[in-house]
Amino acid sequence: ATNTISLLGELTGSDVLTKSGGGTLSLGTNTTTFSGSIQVNRGILNLDGVQLTNLLSMNLANETTLMGRGTISGGVILQAGAVLESNQGATPGSAPLAVGGFVVQGPSILNLKFVGTPTSGLYPVLTCASGIEGLSSLTLMGVPLGLSASLIQQGNTVSAILSSSSSEAWLLKNSLPLDGLGAGDWSGDLDGNGLSLMEEYFFGVTPATPVSGSALLQSEIQPAGPTLSVLYRKNKAATDLIGTAVWSDTLESASWSSSGITDIQVQNDLDYETRRASIPILPGESRKFMRIKIEKP
Repeated sequence: ATNTISLLGELTGSDVLTKSGGGTLSLGTNTTTFSGSIQVNRGILNLDGVQLTNLLSMNLANETTLMGRGTISGGVILQAGAVLESNQGATPGSAPLAVGGFVVQGPSILNLKFVGTPTSGLYPVLTCASGIEGLSSLTLMGVPLGLSASLIQQGNTVSAILSSSSSEAWLLKNSLPLDGLGAGDWSGDLDGNGLSLMEEYFFGVTPATPVSGSALLQSEIQPAGPTLSVLYRKNKAATDLIGTAVWSDTLESASWSSSGITDIQVQNDLDYETRRASIPILPGESRKFMRIKIEKP
């Protein structure tokens, strides 16, 4: 049951190739004319660089594994309990697997296998010519110590994000370089909307899509009190930033203070929370300003 069989010749025909044994079947680097389907019922199917450019479909049953590098013209279906093993280098490279379609039908595993010690980066897992379904059912395994991992789909590519912090994950998700920002340069405004990268990360907006600050901050005067309030959105993933509501009556840099402000959560969503910061307007005060001060701890 633990044996390995390697098919080095050309695979031809148009029937169903069924793998029933518990060992490993390795398909070599030859380009094949096989135009049928592959059904994996037990064990491991290793794509050792094979080019299955005429394959109709590949179906992996519970507790089976698909691994290696190659091209599959048809759709790949992972049934619940199947494993996709992705071979990766120590640095991001090209996707090891190209498929026609990719469907995850139930809770399954994506096992990351690295050569060497990986660093933070966006590691392509597969490219897909058509539809991708069920990515949320995949559990990531093989994540190196000290790093966190998540899956992302960008166009027709599925990648694993490896990061050492929430800000690194956000940068990688938005195709931004880790250098510069890691050194503290968060002042850039890539989309020209008046918000720095740090502010866009804190509020949870996409830096390539202009969103005005007025869409993220709403000020209001409540007659009872009276009170100046600011309603703002906070990205829950931005755990490595601190946002503090501060006020001033002169706008001078040394005049901003958080004293007297109450800041409460008014709405709690999956990825964001909405908060209201308020400060009383005292008798004799003709003007008062409020902003959200965002900084690294």
